[in-house]
Amino acid sequence: MNRLYNVHSRMGLPCGKCVLLLVLICALCASGFSACGPEDSAAPDSDGVTRRVSAINPPGEFPIAKEPVVLRVATLADEYVEDYATNTFTQFYEEKTNIHVEWDFIPKITLEEQTRARLASNDLPDVFLKCYITDASVLYYGSKGVLRPLGDLIETYAPNTQRAMEKAPYMLDSTVTPDGNIYHVPNIGEVLHTTMPKKAWIYNPWLKTLDIPLPQTTEELYQTLIAFRDLDPNGNGLADEILFAGATGTHNEIESYLLQSFLFYDRSNYLSMEDGKVVFSPATDAYREGVAYIRRLMTEGLIMPDSFTQDRIALTSYVENEEGNRLGVATAIRWAHFTNTSGERHKDFTALPVLKGPDRAAYGYDRGYGPTIGSDIGTFVITRACALPEAAMRWMDELYDQTALLSWDIHPTMGVEGVDWTRNPLRVEGLDGQPADYELILPFGAQQNVHWSQTINSYSSYAYRMRGAATDETETRLFRATAALYKPFSAQGRQVPFVFLTETQNARLNDLRTAIHSVVQLYLVQFTTGSLDMDTGWSLYLDELENAGVQEYVRLV
Repeated sequence: MNRLYNVHSRMGLPCGKCVLLLVLICALCASGFSACGPEDSAAPDSDGVTRRVSAINPPGEFPIAKEPVVLRVATLADEYVEDYATNTFTQFYEEKTNIHVEWDFIPKITLEEQTRARLASNDLPDVFLKCYITDASVLYYGSKGVLRPLGDLIETYAPNTQRAMEKAPYMLDSTVTPDGNIYHVPNIGEVLHTTMPKKAWIYNPWLKTLDIPLPQTTEELYQTLIAFRDLDPNGNGLADEILFAGATGTHNEIESYLLQSFLFYDRSNYLSMEDGKVVFSPATDAYREGVAYIRRLMTEGLIMPDSFTQDRIALTSYVENEEGNRLGVATAIRWAHFTNTSGERHKDFTALPVLKGPDRAAYGYDRGYGPTIGSDIGTFVITRACALPEAAMRWMDELYDQTALLSWDIHPTMGVEGVDWTRNPLRVEGLDGQPADYELILPFGAQQNVHWSQTINSYSSYAYRMRGAATDETETRLFRATAALYKPFSAQGRQVPFVFLTETQNARLNDLRTAIHSVVQLYLVQFTTGSLDMDTGWSLYLDELENAGVQEYVRLV
C-alpha cells in the first residue's frame, strides 16, 4: 500500500503569483514589461539615473557605452578557453561595445562557497556570470538590495531577453520572484537530449551475433541479458561478459533508467505529481515493484553489483578492454561517460528505449527546459556594486539570443565565421531536415582561444538547435535517439513545478533531502542485492523515511 505522507495540492501557483505571471505574460506579448517603467524606479535618484542613461546608447546601436567602461565579472572559467584576455571574441566584443571586462575567475571546486561568501560581504563584482546562485539566494539577496531588480533594465535595454521570454514563457516561473521582482536572467538551452538524461546504451554487435531485436519491454531486456550471459556473445569461450552496469556519476545510476518502466522517478528530489498532489515516489507500490525487478536482475547475475559504487573510469575500462569490449548495457546520458570518444567502440552502442513495464506503460523522466525545485538558477545577476547597470544589461543582452548572433562574423560560442564555423553551408541539412543555418568547423569541446565557449548567459531555442548542421555526430545521434526512443514516453506532466523557497526553507529542504537520500539509497542497495528481504524490510524502510523527516519534506514543496 502506498504511503503518501500528507500529500497536498499543487494544481497551481499561489493566486497572487498566478495573477502576476498572467500580467507579465500579457505585457511581454504586447511590448515588454510595460507595467514597470523606468521613470517610476528612477525617481529616488533621478539625476544619477539620467547621467547613467545619457552614457549609454540605445539597444541595437554600438558601441554600448559612449565612453570606455570597465565591467567586473565574476565567473567560472571555461576549461576549453585558453586565455580570456587574448581571446579573439574578447577583443572583438570589447571594441564593439566599448566595455572592457575585468575577469574574476572562481575555481569550480569552490564556486558555491566563494559565491555565497561574496554575496554576504562587500566584496562584490559588478556581475556574477554563470556562478549558479540558488533560487533561495536570488530571492534573499534580491530582497536585501545586494542584487539589483532588473525589470526596468530588461524593458529598456534588453529586447533580446524580452523576445526570449515571449518565445519561452516558462522562464517567468523562475524569474519573477514572490515579491514581484526580477533579479536574474536565466541561461536557457533548449537541447532535446538533455531533457531526458536517464538513458541506457546496448552493444549492438552482441544483438546481431545472437539475432536479438532491440528490447522494448522490461521482460525483453531480461531475456536479452540472459542470452548475453549464457550464449557467449563475444565468442571467446569464456563467461567474462559484463551484462549490465552503471556507475556513481550523474545519470550513470542504473535505477533511474530502469524505474522509468514503473513510475516517474526524479532522483534529484524523489517527488512526482499524481492527480494534482505531490507524492514521494520511493514510498509507492510502483517503486517497490520497480525495485523488485532490479533485484530480479541482480540476483540472477545480470546486473553488476559494483554499479552502486564504481566510477566512470571503471565503467569505461570494460568497454576499452585490450581484448575487446566486455560490456552489454551501460546507463549514461551519452556514450562519452562510459567509452573513449576518440576511439571507435562507442559507435557500436545504440540507445535502448524507455522500456514498457508490466502494465505496458512507461514513465520517461523528462525534466523539460526550465529549472526544477532547488535549482541553481542565478546565472546572470547585477549587484549593487555596479555603477552602470544599464551597460551591464546591454552587454549581456546583445549575446542572449543565439539565433540573432548568427549574423555576426565572430560568434561568442563558435568563433570566426568561415574559419571556425560556416553560415548557410551548401547542401547540408539541419537536424530538422531543412537546409542548415550553420555548421561547426571547430568541434565543440576543442581547446581554443577564439570564442568563450559556454561563458555567456544566453537563450538557444529548440528551433536554433534544429537548424544546426546534422553533420555533428554527437548532437545528431543524441537528438535522434531522444526523439525516437525517449520523447514518445515522456511523463513531464508528472514533474513537480518549480517554486521559489526562502533561504530558511531551502536550507531545511537540503538537510531533509540529504537525510532522505541516504535512506533511499541505503535500502535500494540492500533490497536489490538481497542483503535485506523486501517483504520483511519494507515497513522498516518506511519507518526510516519517517524518521528522516519525509512528511515535512513533502510539505515544504
